[in-house]
Amino acid sequence: MYNIFLFHQKKLTLQKRLGSMLQRKQTIFMFIALLMAVLMLLSPIVAVEKDGLHTLYGNGTITSNLVSVTTIFFNLIPITLGILISLISVAIGFFKKRNVQVLFNRLSISIWLVVICIVLIKLDTIEKLLGILVFKIEIGSIAPLVAIFMHTYAIRFIKKDINLIKSQDRIR
Repeated sequence: MYNIFLFHQKKLTLQKRLGSMLQRKQTIFMFIALLMAVLMLLSPIVAVEKDGLHTLYGNGTITSNLVSVTTIFFNLIPITLGILISLISVAIGFFKKRNVQVLFNRLSISIWLVVICIVLIKLDTIEKLLGILVFKIEIGSIAPLVAIFMHTYAIRFIKKDINLIKSQDRIR
C-alpha cells in the first residue's frame, strides 16, 4: 500500500514538473525549433533542374532521376541537425536554469547558421558541377529561418522570466 502511494506521489510530481515546463512560452518556441530540425532532416531542401531533377535532402542524399547518391561531404547536414536536435532537447529539459537555456539557444542559432552555410556551399558545388541551374526552394530550406526566429523569441521570453524573478526578489 505504501509503495503504491509513493509511486502515485512521484507520478504527480512528474506531472507538475512537466506541466509547469510546458506552460512557458519559450518551451513552445524551442519545441517548434526542434520540429523544424526534424522537418529539415526528413524533407527535401532544394531541387535543381538541369538535365532532369536533382533534389538535395536533409539526410544528406541527392536524388537524381531516381538515383540516390550520398557522399561524406553531404553527411555534414544530418550530423549538424543531429547535434541541433540533441541540443534543443537538452535546452528544453533545463527549464529551471534559464541562463543555461539562453546559452543553448544562442548556440543553436549559431549552429543553424552553420547549417545554412553548408547548404549554400553544397548548392555552389552542385552549380559548378552542372553549370547554370534553376533552383526550386523546398520546405526544408525554410526550416532554418523559422527555427532562428523561434530561438530568438525563446531567448526574449526567457529574459522576461529572468527579469520577473529579479523583480520579485527585490520586493522580498
